[in-house]
Amino acid sequence: MDHLDGISDLYSEFNIMNTWDTDNNKTVADGANFAGYNKEDWDFYTKIRSGQISETRRLTYFAGQENSFYNEDNIKILSPTAELVRKANSNGDYNDLSYVLLLTHPRPDGTSWKILFAGDSDNDSWDYILKNHRDQVTNIDVLFAPHHGRDSGRSYEFLKTLNPRVTLFGNASSKYLAYECYPRTRITNNQAGYVIMDVTASKIVFYVKNYEFAKYYKAKRNWTDTTYSTNFQAYDLFQLNPKNNN
Repeated sequence: MDHLDGISDLYSEFNIMNTWDTDNNKTVADGANFAGYNKEDWDFYTKIRSGQISETRRLTYFAGQENSFYNEDNIKILSPTAELVRKANSNGDYNDLSYVLLLTHPRPDGTSWKILFAGDSDNDSWDYILKNHRDQVTNIDVLFAPHHGRDSGRSYEFLKTLNPRVTLFGNASSKYLAYECYPRTRITNNQAGYVIMDVTASKIVFYVKNYEFAKYYKAKRNWTDTTYSTNFQAYDLFQLNPKNNN
């Protein structure tokens, strides 16, 4: 539910033509405790999954499949495979049927920024990715940490290959986050508020909502004080320049 919260409002406010969804068979028992989330959002999602929401088209893709519209946007699906989905549905570990998407924003010298959206991917997903896509995920520029960056008793060996320059942690209580497992440069939504990346061919500039976080972050490193961007309605944090290693 932490990935579905507010989904019914989202679809009422925006015209979402296509919905990517993996073929999960997850169910929720009648009378289940939704722990502060809205049961209505789960019910709405299950209607999307079963094709009952006519305003959007539900699409299911797997690693290795290609279509022009997301190729043109430099997006590649690294996971899941049909076998990972089958296994996850069988053993109930639904994290391993989560999408893992690689965005490669081109740069003038022929290289690309590598931004990796890791969803809730777990060990089986990364075993597959490192076996089949190792070169593509080596030395990532920006990693959206799997499972929000939570410490969930998993293997973190995959990070030796990814070696992310910047890691973004999602919303989770600090006591649950695996800070010590990830490289030092990281931003956490709990502290920074929303994070904006302004991605161009020559640089990625990071902005955050929380002024106090930005001010402290920069002061701790003896950087100049943060400035406010009226365009993004957020405060600048730092800039990432190309390393030309990918």
